[in-house]
Amino acid sequence: MIQINELRIGNIVQVVNPEYHPKLLNVPLVVGGISPALTPLDCKPTFSISLENLNQEPNTFYENCSQFIKYVFPIPLTEEILLKCGHQRKASTVFFADRFKLFWRKEYKYWYVTDRETNTYITKVEFLHEWQNTWFVLQGTELSVQL
Repeated sequence: MIQINELRIGNIVQVVNPEYHPKLLNVPLVVGGISPALTPLDCKPTFSISLENLNQEPNTFYENCSQFIKYVFPIPLTEEILLKCGHQRKASTVFFADRFKLFWRKEYKYWYVTDRETNTYITKVEFLHEWQNTWFVLQGTELSVQL
């Protein structure tokens, strides 16, 4: 599950709700809205996340859905996804992305993000939405992702 303070409209996530939405498993979805909500049975406060299909074809109907935050999960940031973001592979586990260098830390299972010129440590990222948020904060633009 993703923490609500990590989510931003435009983040790409996945839904794991096999009982009510089994067809959404492993489907990348875009966060379209975040609203406070109450759980149906015990009325505990939670959040409802509006989700849209990432790869919508023109003139095709797609049903949008909303899920409670407990069913919204991150997508691991992989080499394949970095390539689909347009980043350049420089070594087996090193990627250049504009002014950033990302390299995989196998022992920790996340990507180190450093400044490409100075090698100054910036942050670590494990999931696609974290990289989207980091990119937005440091670049001021949305990360282009073609999944």
